[in-house]
Amino acid sequence: MRFYVLGPLRMSAGATQAAPQGVRNRAFLGELLVHSRSVVSAEHITERTWPDRSPLHTANAVQVRVSRLRSIFRQLAGNEEASEALLTHPAGYRMEPAWLDSAHFEGLVERAHRVLAQGKLTDAAEALESALGMWQGDAYADVPSSECVALEASRLGEVRLDALELHADVLLRLRRAPEAASRLRVLTERHPLRERLHGLLITALHHSGRPAEALATYARLRRTLIEELGTEPSPELQELHQKVLSGQGDPAAPSRSGPGMLHHGGSRAVIPPRQLPPDIGDFTGRDTEAADVIAALRNARGSLPIAAIVGRGGTGKTALAVRTSHRLRQWFPDGQLYANLRGPQAGPARPEDVLARFLVDLGVDRNCVPDALESRAGLYRSVLADLRVLVVLDGAADEDQVRPLLPGSATCGVLITSRGRLPALPGVSRVELSALEPATARELLARVVGQHRVTSSPWSVEEIGLLCDRLPLALRAAGARLLADPRLSPAELAAALADDRRRIDELGHGAADVRASLAADWGRLTPFERRLLRRLSAFHRASFSVAEAASLVQGATVDETRDSLRRLAEASLVVYGPLEGDSRFPFRLGNLAQAYAREISCPADDQAGLRAGRRPEQPRTARS
Repeated sequence: MRFYVLGPLRMSAGATQAAPQGVRNRAFLGELLVHSRSVVSAEHITERTWPDRSPLHTANAVQVRVSRLRSIFRQLAGNEEASEALLTHPAGYRMEPAWLDSAHFEGLVERAHRVLAQGKLTDAAEALESALGMWQGDAYADVPSSECVALEASRLGEVRLDALELHADVLLRLRRAPEAASRLRVLTERHPLRERLHGLLITALHHSGRPAEALATYARLRRTLIEELGTEPSPELQELHQKVLSGQGDPAAPSRSGPGMLHHGGSRAVIPPRQLPPDIGDFTGRDTEAADVIAALRNARGSLPIAAIVGRGGTGKTALAVRTSHRLRQWFPDGQLYANLRGPQAGPARPEDVLARFLVDLGVDRNCVPDALESRAGLYRSVLADLRVLVVLDGAADEDQVRPLLPGSATCGVLITSRGRLPALPGVSRVELSALEPATARELLARVVGQHRVTSSPWSVEEIGLLCDRLPLALRAAGARLLADPRLSPAELAAALADDRRRIDELGHGAADVRASLAADWGRLTPFERRLLRRLSAFHRASFSVAEAASLVQGATVDETRDSLRRLAEASLVVYGPLEGDSRFPFRLGNLAQAYAREISCPADDQAGLRAGRRPEQPRTARS
């Protein structure tokens, strides 16, 4: 089965092509194709396709829709094997198209980048012409727009625009400026605020010997930018305008460089760095946060766009950064740099070492890398000045570690993950991660261990989620525990996790290191906050008041205890809202924090907590 989404939704088998009839069929098939070759849970599909239906109706509706689609596939292909394009998985369903036009389109664009890096301009032009010729309208044009479909359609539209820009640039290098100008004129009318398109059109007109039209194009763009955005054209466009005014340069000369090839050190071409880690196949939720990150990095507004994903350890900051970075690849066609800064660990990466690696990866000879940090940072900014590169800095410790690694050009973008909020870093769009919603936590666990293990014991799965504080890291560790022992039921695992003396050990399976994450959180605390958490871990009641917490630490005041509890709540180690629902006790300890604090507590801490449970002392309101 072959599927077409670059325009109205279509499918074919052999020479026969058809369009799925009915809004529901198109919505259902579109949602599956957006997540092509990934498992999509039934809950996800129903939330996106039938948000107004009850769970009882949607479960049956999904089965009916799957059956109808498979029947359509069989009728179209004339054989039973066609129904295997839609597979049933323990955690949901997975589309396995033999061919998907959007994937083929992106493959052709990638090929154009590769052959362009080898200097094969004609091959690059042919690949791009084939890719762009596949479009029959807007992506997913007749599919009802769920959040996922809309995001994917927007992403593909941007990939298309980038490919159109690259194609025009290649035409200019091939000295086909008149052809490039005719194509670009239509595009600039459709995208009146896209400066890159206008810059290429101005260049194409200038190279075609039409400077008056080139100047008129610049004037029209400048007027539009001032009226719509209140801003002047970019410095690069202003420089281009001056060259056209003064008649500088050979009008027939090809453009200097373009996306897909980096030039450093003479004529030596360097393949753009593509350093992103692989995306996680069972990534779950965080759709709103992903959209916020993408929007922040796409809207430069004349300055370097910086987005920071912040939150406590285990919330999935790295996974979200990697996912959004992959979706942003086409906006940064000159490459993606990635560095694990190891901020939460004992030995954070030194900025000078990261810069040395980045410079070599960008094509600078090792022998030409300066020794001093400031000199390396300056060369780094110079290399990136005219490029569109995404820099991903994972696990930043603080602002001082990040500042030398920031490019100086608004054409680049920076995505940071950190446990701290990095308040001294200006111009940052922050996206904060907290615990998952209950439904998302269940979906994640189902994707890890299979839907059948989850549906067999829903109450136990809910309990596992609570005891893991609904953190992705801990939930994956719990899923790994269940996968390691097929005989272990969710109810048995929930019972084991309920014992805070065993909780961290039970979550020690697989690559997810919950204890190391908690240790890193612990290392960020003040001595008073550590002592307070240890005492609270031995407290007799699940929830507590500020006064009760203050009574646990000798010499503590209510005010400083309240401030500490607020900071601990910001780090998600203490949770607002009591389990008992009594407003007199507005705090409770996170389940993972409680287990870890008990691990490293001492007998004196236990006795203090027990004494406070029997006979709370009256805390002082000020230091004596």
